[in-house]
Amino acid sequence: MPADNQITCTPERLAQCGLQDAVQAVKNLELLRAKLGAEGYAVILPGLLASLALAADSDMALNNCERYVSALGDVPSFRSICRTRPDVLDSLVTIFGASRFLSTFLVTIADESLPFLSDPGFLAKQSDRQRLSERLASLTRGGTDDKKFFPRFGLFCKQEVVRVRAGGPLRQGGIPGNGGGVIRRREKEPEGDGLPPGHARIASPYDTDARWGVKRDTFWLGYKLHVTETCDDEPRCGCPGEGGAGRRGHDKDCAAPAFPNLITHVATTGATVTDNQMTSVIHDELAGKTLAPGRHYLDSGYLSAALLVSEAARHGIALIGPLLADTPAQARAGNGYARADFAVDYGSKTVTCPQGRTAASWTPCTQHGKDAIVATFSASDCGPCPARSLCTTSGKNRRQLTVPPRDLAQAQAAARAAENTIPFQADYARRAGVEGTMHQATSHGARRTRYRGLPKTSLDHVYMACALNLLRLHAYWTGTPLDRRRTSHLARLGLGLAA
Repeated sequence: MPADNQITCTPERLAQCGLQDAVQAVKNLELLRAKLGAEGYAVILPGLLASLALAADSDMALNNCERYVSALGDVPSFRSICRTRPDVLDSLVTIFGASRFLSTFLVTIADESLPFLSDPGFLAKQSDRQRLSERLASLTRGGTDDKKFFPRFGLFCKQEVVRVRAGGPLRQGGIPGNGGGVIRRREKEPEGDGLPPGHARIASPYDTDARWGVKRDTFWLGYKLHVTETCDDEPRCGCPGEGGAGRRGHDKDCAAPAFPNLITHVATTGATVTDNQMTSVIHDELAGKTLAPGRHYLDSGYLSAALLVSEAARHGIALIGPLLADTPAQARAGNGYARADFAVDYGSKTVTCPQGRTAASWTPCTQHGKDAIVATFSASDCGPCPARSLCTTSGKNRRQLTVPPRDLAQAQAAARAAENTIPFQADYARRAGVEGTMHQATSHGARRTRYRGLPKTSLDHVYMACALNLLRLHAYWTGTPLDRRRTSHLARLGLGLAA
């Protein structure tokens, strides 16, 4: 075979590069020459032979390299990259000599792999290439059959992913980039498990938008559905409507058809999106459709003191519902001094504990992007206090208390005081209708998405809401009563036996 760039590819020279089958090696080199042209071949040959000498399996590396170049549609770009970045060819040979599976994968998307291979940060150091080679080689150790390899390869992709066509999803699943297209290993945090946060972690290879969600004892993989419907008073029909035994504004035996509650908005989000993140989003979208309510009856997960104030200011919407309970350990346990047991005076900027001691400092600050105030008691007061075990377990022997700003505290106090009143509970009973709507939606298949991906699932939920509205309007127009009561399995069994 002729020499190129002062390098003679004799059998001896090829043997020095670790190539065992010299005849096949010569054939592969001839195919490379035909594909790259004489000039391009002369450019890559020195680096190719040097890299082959370091490959885990030189024969497999050269064979896969020839397959890769033959699959390229944009050969000039590859020649240009190899001329300016010889380490790109070295990275390719490292992969091609260590894994026939990953090599086949790269061959199928040869042109698409060039951008990430030419990234300056990809396997830039020899130590990186050596580590990658060892990891890939370890996957096939002890057997190369597909049943054993692919589970190990799946685990490998979470740790040492190569950014190819599925690089974006795989990178979210294991190794996020730094925004510049460079793959970096995710190191385990001191207090973490080394995994990405839940909102970015891909939980299913079939639906990369689906996320794991949890609510109390329920875990699911998928999305969240947020439904908003009307709950206006029904039109008066002339009946006395006394006693409140019937529908709102109607007598118990009134024959007027029930005015339908119609769904005005649906939102589909990832399962990790918290309910209170959607409250203002829903209000903005309702206002955009001129459907913003005057009063919005919400589950406690959608409420907070900050939302009570902000939504009244932004849209004039009064949020009705019970606020979430305090989260400090003392409040959760129901034993000890919770925040509600401290007297806060915003005028004098003091906090007094149940034992009569006053906080030593009052410090406005920002926590998680929200304004707050931290009151710190003195260790000289808390240390000898006989009730310290009911107040704090801090090793600093002092209590720190975080209180909201004055306007939020007043809104929170007023809401908590109203929660226990009979008028509030009677008014909040309006929200029971949306629970029936959710039951009606789940009975029509809302628990199982028919499609993959958030956009299609969201559209499916919109169609479902339209269908439910049509069912309710049809029932109203035809005078067909809607069964809003849930019949238990036992009751249904009794009705069946009676029939």
